[in-house]
Amino acid sequence: MPRPKKPLALAKLDGSALKNPQRYRGNEPAGTESLGDPPSYLPEAARKAWRIYQVEIPWLRMADSANLEIASLIRADILAGEQVGIQRLQLLRQLNNTFGKPPALAGDGEPEDEFESAFFGEK
Repeated sequence: MPRPKKPLALAKLDGSALKNPQRYRGNEPAGTESLGDPPSYLPEAARKAWRIYQVEIPWLRMADSANLEIASLIRADILAGEQVGIQRLQLLRQLNNTFGKPPALAGDGEPEDEFESAFFGEK
């Protein structure tokens, strides 16, 4: 089974749309709606997680909303300091990959603060 096409917004962010613009012409389906506000039936913590995802992954569309609800509920539990378990963490990782947010996009690998520098060491 072939890999799904990369969303145009992600291709613009990582530069591949500039490198090969012909690959991304007509890549977006017509009529894709933006994600919008979180559903009112989600708990407040999950709505906060939804908004965090909106900032972190700007290419999410309404078609992603069902998976985003699940990811928001799991992430809300993590933000609340609850133990979520390995299965739910694995599901969250899979959902993040589905959204086009693999760990490789998390940063350039540089430690972000002095704790990480002390733990991982300096270059």
